[in-house]
Amino acid sequence: MKKRLFSIAYMFFLTLVCTGALAALEMGTRERVALNAQARLQGVILEVLALPVPANYSPRQISELFESRVRQASIDNRKVFVGLDKDGKTPIGFAFAATGPGFWGPIYCMVGIDADMENILGLNFYEHNETPGLGGRITELAFTEQFADMPLIGEGGIFFSFEGAGDKPGVREVDAITGATETSVRVEKFLNRELALFIETMRANRQKIVSAALSKGDDKP
Repeated sequence: MKKRLFSIAYMFFLTLVCTGALAALEMGTRERVALNAQARLQGVILEVLALPVPANYSPRQISELFESRVRQASIDNRKVFVGLDKDGKTPIGFAFAATGPGFWGPIYCMVGIDADMENILGLNFYEHNETPGLGGRITELAFTEQFADMPLIGEGGIFFSFEGAGDKPGVREVDAITGATETSVRVEKFLNRELALFIETMRANRQKIVSAALSKGDDKP
């Protein structure tokens, strides 16, 4: 009986020690995990605004670069990230998050357009559940770079369309992902929709957004 009680007490003590150690580890790394997650999103925003982040930058350095070159405002419940020139006052572009249904789940995208709203600066699909090697290729540079410098000439709310691989693309056409028709179709639909909504909002509220962003320089995503 005593041996059994000792075993129970020992297991309870061991569980308590392990639980405490895990809790301490979680508390000790919580700040670092949060900083890394924040820096990752900030790096995506900088990228689509054509503000390159050096490959050797730490999460803290990325955050410092972000805070010096990007400001944030909100309009119609949508966050707008305003990229600034080195003077910290002149807008060079605007970035916004676009979300839509993919084939296996939601796709999260960040889009940057230039300050005159004439061209796409960059695009990054930073979170998705698409099939690796197929729809998951939307994250590859070979795919996203097709959007860089694309003119924002919308006709009927359509700014771009996907063409089959190998077809000669026009100024508003990009190569679809081979073998990932459903992902391509869904991206084309929701991204055109989000571009149309954002550009309409920006054209009606540009000065208000810029003024609000410059007055709130310490906001973070």
